[in-house]
Amino acid sequence: MNKPSSSQKRKTTSDYDAARERFSQRKDKVAESLAVYTPTRTRRVPSGPRHIAGIAASEEVWRFAWRNDLITHLETAVRLAKENFKPIEGFHFTYDIDPEIENESYITIRANVQGTVKELLPKDWSYSQTLVRTLPKDKLHLIHFSPTVG
Repeated sequence: MNKPSSSQKRKTTSDYDAARERFSQRKDKVAESLAVYTPTRTRRVPSGPRHIAGIAASEEVWRFAWRNDLITHLETAVRLAKENFKPIEGFHFTYDIDPEIENESYITIRANVQGTVKELLPKDWSYSQTLVRTLPKDKLHLIHFSPTVG
């Protein structure tokens, strides 16, 4: 085994001088300034009411529908209501919280329908059956339809 000699272990003075030179160059440098960004307050432009299936939706209806991925399912439910209940008009959405069941809320599609109860019951049955076959099972309890006979 060859042991390095003491002269090999020591660095030469020129090595120390070079290191000192590099350090002094860094010491004299000033750090670059950071860009400072001050947030400016911008007024949020109020957007008009959002629409689902061409029907204006309130902010809470929109948030609930978006959070639960219901936008396309609400469009389907409205389309099926228009197909099953003719004539139908005055659509609007409401966000409802069930007072009897804890943490249960849903969107109700409300509309005015024409006809007698005897005429409307088969239409309601047809609508319900089609909706159950069309929508995913986990979304059915989040959408209700409430026709008003007028």
